[in-house]
Amino acid sequence: MIESILNAVEQLNASGSILILFPVFAVGVVASFLPCTYPVLPLTIGYIGNQSEGKTWRAFLLSLALVIGLAAVYAVVGIALALAGSQFGALWANGFVVYVIATFFVLMALFLLDVFTFQTPAFLQRLQGDHGKGYLGAFLTGGVSGLVVGPCTGPVVGVVMG
Repeated sequence: MIESILNAVEQLNASGSILILFPVFAVGVVASFLPCTYPVLPLTIGYIGNQSEGKTWRAFLLSLALVIGLAAVYAVVGIALALAGSQFGALWANGFVVYVIATFFVLMALFLLDVFTFQTPAFLQRLQGDHGKGYLGAFLTGGVSGLVVGPCTGPVVGVVMG
């Protein structure tokens, strides 16, 4: 059964049909149910619930802005990786780059354990004011959510992009 589904998707892709968007959408929906996307749900529900002021139409528009922010992050990352091509693979082959990223992860883990703290940059403090509300705030929240769930949905998105 799985083999027949894969053959059908390959035929849709080879034909250049717009119908390929349906299985891609289905894969995206399945990816949204992966367990590592669950921590983002309270952030999303809390933000939209707080900003919508009980208005269903406003909640819908805020949700739309959030999804557009999330999609924008994936689009920018996809374009950057497509433009980088084989240079991205060569970059990862460099041991120094891997050590820098591993050091960053260790520092963030120590930050989460309250071993050290740092002051929030001024431009982020401004976003927490009036600019962090409304549709721009929802767009930015979606972008951050895209970065947070990226390691979880990245493999699925990578296969679809490939």
